[in-house]
Amino acid sequence: MKFEIFFPSTDGSKELIVREEGANWFSALENALKGGGMGHLINNILCDIKEDGSIHVTETINGKKFLIREFDPNRVAGHEKEIGRTLKKRDPNEVLATVFEEVLDGFDKPEQEGLNFFLDLAMKHIPADSGSIAIAPLAARELTFVACRGPKSDGVKGLKIPMGTGIAGFSALNNVLIAVSDVQKDPRFFKDISEKLGYPTKSIVASPILYNNLTFGMMELINKKESSAFDEDDIHILRFVSEKLGEYLNMIWETRNNNLEDE
Repeated sequence: MKFEIFFPSTDGSKELIVREEGANWFSALENALKGGGMGHLINNILCDIKEDGSIHVTETINGKKFLIREFDPNRVAGHEKEIGRTLKKRDPNEVLATVFEEVLDGFDKPEQEGLNFFLDLAMKHIPADSGSIAIAPLAARELTFVACRGPKSDGVKGLKIPMGTGIAGFSALNNVLIAVSDVQKDPRFFKDISEKLGYPTKSIVASPILYNNLTFGMMELINKKESSAFDEDDIHILRFVSEKLGEYLNMIWETRNNNLEDE
C-alpha cells in the first residue's frame, strides 16, 4: 500500500509531504521518519484515528506531529490544520511522583505476585477496563500472556501470540510505546486478538518491557475509563512502570540463572 505522510511546519519552514510504501500506515511512517533521520521519534506516540481514515500522530517527548493517510492521486494537497494533539504543559516528574514511591514495593515479591503487582500499579494510575502483561523468553518469537485483569482475563491468561501480532505484539517486536485512540476506525492497522475473545476494543496503549536493550515482553491497557483515548500522562506512567518491570524481570532472570549455576 502507498501512503502519504504530511509533516507540518513548526518554524515557518516549508511543509513537507512524503510518499511511502508500507504494509500498513505505521510501517510507512517509520520508513519516512528513518529516511529523514528522525527514526527516534517513533518510540513514544499517540495515534488518533479520524473519521476519514487519516491518522494523526503526536510524538510525546518533543511534540512533533504527523498526518498519515492512504495516497490518493486525485487529492489536492493543501495546508492542513489542527493536526495531532496539543500536549499538556506539565512536568512528567509531577505525574510520576506517586508512582516513584509505590513501584519499589514490587521488587521483593515472587514472580507471579510481582507481575500482578506491576499490572495493578499501572491500572491504578491509568484507569482502564482491562490490562495484561505478556512475556517471551530471550530471543523467543512468541509472547505468552502471564498476568491479566478485566472481563476476559481468564480467556487471555496463557494465550500465546507471535511477536509482531496485534498492537501488543508490534510494541514488543519494535520496542515502541504506542497509544491508539480507536482501533475500530482503522481496518488497515494491526489485527487485534479482541475479535477472538469477543471483547470490543476501542483505545489501547502498549509498552515494551525493556531492560538494558533486552526485551522481556510488553504491557498493555485497553479501553481507558471515562475517556475516549489514552494521553501523554498515561504514556509517561506506563513507560516508567514497564521500565521498572523490565528491571524486576531481569533481576528474576539473573537470580534463576545464578541458582542453576550453583547446583
